[in-house]
Amino acid sequence: SRLPLIEGWTGTPHRRVGSHGHWLKVVARDGGNREARVRLDGFGEVELDPSGTRLIEDSVRYKCLDGYWSGGIRTYTGNVTVTTPGDLPPKLRLKWDGRSTSFTLPSGLRVSLAQGPGTRWIDLERGMQGQVTDEDGNVDTGTWSSLRGVLVGETLQPHTKNDFQLGAGLTLEVTPRFLSPWR
Repeated sequence: SRLPLIEGWTGTPHRRVGSHGHWLKVVARDGGNREARVRLDGFGEVELDPSGTRLIEDSVRYKCLDGYWSGGIRTYTGNVTVTTPGDLPPKLRLKWDGRSTSFTLPSGLRVSLAQGPGTRWIDLERGMQGQVTDEDGNVDTGTWSSLRGVLVGETLQPHTKNDFQLGAGLTLEVTPRFLSPWR
């Protein structure tokens, strides 16, 4: 079987070793793309003058900063059963349009949301305690404080069925996590 192709670095590509974090996206021929925050660790030696050359084989060494590769985001609305691929629990967050609504998580926890200040994201990862952010990624402490003590997060195991009940104005975003970009 053929290995995936590396699409490249986001930002400005360069051959400087030791740069700070970049995103590396691996594009697979089967469409199973993966990406991760990485730190460039080095390049192989290019033994010819690249002027006028269309293709040069090279190698790139990197360190994955988070310990996992992310798959593509999947979105869900309404009453849904979610089964995610991957090796680790997926990243979970809700996009909320700000209207009064409610949702029920696979754990059975039911949460009601009063009218909000506009579009917000609610981080459902355990440890994030339902942190609420606006469209620019700024923490909305006022809205978040209404969820403290109520929403501690949810952890889904890969390859298991999980039922969500999402009220009007809510979209669940699920991002699978993999230990390797090659599967």
